[in-house]
Amino acid sequence: MMLSLRSFTRNRPIASAVFFLLAFLSKETGIVTPLIALYIAYTVKKSDIRATLKKGLYFVPPLAVGFLLRYIALGSYAFGIGVPDPAQFIYNPTAFSSWSDRVATAFSVTFLYVQKILFPTNLAPNYSYNQLPLVTNILTSWQAIFGMILLASFLYISASPRLKNSPAGLGAVFFLAPYLMISNIIFPIGDIMGERFMYIPSAGIAILITLFGIHIKGALGRRAASYALLVTLAAIALGGYAWKTILQNRIWHSNQSLVAAMLVTSPQSVLAHTEAAALAMGNGEIDHAQKEASIAVRIYPFAPAYDILGRAA
Repeated sequence: MMLSLRSFTRNRPIASAVFFLLAFLSKETGIVTPLIALYIAYTVKKSDIRATLKKGLYFVPPLAVGFLLRYIALGSYAFGIGVPDPAQFIYNPTAFSSWSDRVATAFSVTFLYVQKILFPTNLAPNYSYNQLPLVTNILTSWQAIFGMILLASFLYISASPRLKNSPAGLGAVFFLAPYLMISNIIFPIGDIMGERFMYIPSAGIAILITLFGIHIKGALGRRAASYALLVTLAAIALGGYAWKTILQNRIWHSNQSLVAAMLVTSPQSVLAHTEAAALAMGNGEIDHAQKEASIAVRIYPFAPAYDILGRAA
């Protein structure tokens, strides 16, 4: 994606189109690359609208190829028009809820995403039903209200005549463009929430945080003590983020470590307890398997959990 954007801004549209295809094939969120490229060309590079759209035509062939390959592999599901599989309910219950409940829940999840990027506490490998209950009334969820405000702020920054031509506008678009693809606001996706979806959107927040740091540095002036304090705080923050990344990577070391992390961070998840039951069954721990499967079916009548109960009886 970054190579595509770099090539586009350097007037290498063919190379940009090739890199875009590779980005799209590697991850669906890569589809937003043309949107970001056109935004940069029109607002930052100040190209006229006709020239910008003309350059954007180079993205059409790789987009068509990408969708063709998705259709060959997924059929109608490639365009999100297939009938949702009821078994997918536990992964994303918003796909089976009303539009208003889905959007309200998505606003709440937006707040959680930004909070976890800034303060990465209680990171979880799984958020399946019922770890994140649906928000049925946005006025009763302060997280949903703050999430809506955050999204409105990003939209304002990206569209404001004063800010859209600045690095702040670019940061806002880097967050918004890929985030709206996975937010469940425009259309439901496979999961209600997944920290892995935020790789690209987090780059936008990183840009905005960097700009905030530059602003603070300017406000502090050239005082050596203030500058040293700012650098020290930045180093502590980066060190903390790096250490948290190392610790989080360890939970993916084995099935045992992954399931243990799921039970701690997502104790209300039916999938967490079902996976724990399946792991216990595989290790011959029948009593423990029955316990975890019983917890799972109390959360939701999940067929695999009932299957484990039947085999453990």
